[in-house]
Amino acid sequence: MYNVIRFIDSDWQRIKRQRKTVQAIFNQVKDLNLAEINHLADEILPMLQTNMTKSDILDLMMEVPGVISAGRKFEQKTIPTW
Repeated sequence: MYNVIRFIDSDWQRIKRQRKTVQAIFNQVKDLNLAEINHLADEILPMLQTNMTKSDILDLMMEVPGVISAGRKFEQKTIPTW
């Protein structure tokens, strides 16, 4: 089954939607504690398909609180850069 929304506009609009979605997810989870993050991972990981192991993903998730507390901002790049 095709995802029709992919075909309603340009790749640039699709990328814009993806960025907006990732930012919204980040905003909703940034204040969770480690237990809540772990619970969220247990709920979400079965729905994902990736070549990363659960351990790899959890290692990355453990870095999230440090990134948030450092006040880092998202960096966004598009290839090719114009």
